[in-house]
Amino acid sequence: MLDVFAVCLNETRYIDLTQYKTDLTGCFLYAKKFIGIPIYVVEYTDGNISMEHTHPPHESIGGPHRFDLVKDLKNEAELKILKNT
Repeated sequence: MLDVFAVCLNETRYIDLTQYKTDLTGCFLYAKKFIGIPIYVVEYTDGNISMEHTHPPHESIGGPHRFDLVKDLKNEAELKILKNT
């Protein structure tokens, strides 16, 4: 599944993903032409709220070729986006 959301530089954009909560396993967000830091807000049934942020992909990949692997992932994402538009 591929969905596209509009975002802008230097602002916070709220994207409601609750309709995807059963499909979010193994998904990723891809920002074309700029770097963003996704911040996740989760509200629990007991009223507690959790705010989390992601780290750049190369922080989660070990080894000397991690930047090349991230580049390959971004190129693959770009191809899928072009194919689905």
